Amino acid sequence: MTRTSPAGLVSSFLLDLATLQNTAPEQAATLANSAVDLLVSAIALTAGRSIPGATAEALTMRRVVEFLRRHCADPNLTVDGIAAGCGVSRRTLYRVLEQFEDGPATLLRRMRIERACQLLTARPDLPITAVAHASGFATERQFYRAFRLERGTTPAAYRSTGA
Repeated sequence: MTRTSPAGLVSSFLLDLATLQNTAPEQAATLANSAVDLLVSAIALTAGRSIPGATAEALTMRRVVEFLRRHCADPNLTVDGIAAGCGVSRRTLYRVLEQFEDGPATLLRRMRIERACQLLTARPDLPITAVAHASGFATERQFYRAFRLERGTTPAAYRSTGA
């Protein structure tokens, strides 16, 4: 294995990532999410195989979903921001997420509502406005509309039922 082979490059990346973990753990954690994709690609290339389209698309979808999970609380996150953060075009983003109804914006909204539900039940002392902002909603009104659309109830009613 040479340093310029796919396995060598990924090996160097992983070693550097381990070093970075000691000095900047948050940066290392962000980069670590790409490590699995790199490793899978390196193994396929080292074995003399190209990465099949379905596998490459599945890896891209996983990368997008992980990015959304990490950044869903950012109220400024847009579809363009998701595409840029994942290193794909808007068109590719929509294509890899076509299995999700209504595309990336809907997936982002659902992740934010899921986060809000967790906060509503885990932190009953937290005001609804704080839950809205901590979940990535710019306004309380936007939060209420999205919550009712996804859960069919208000955040306060959801909290009181302990659902």
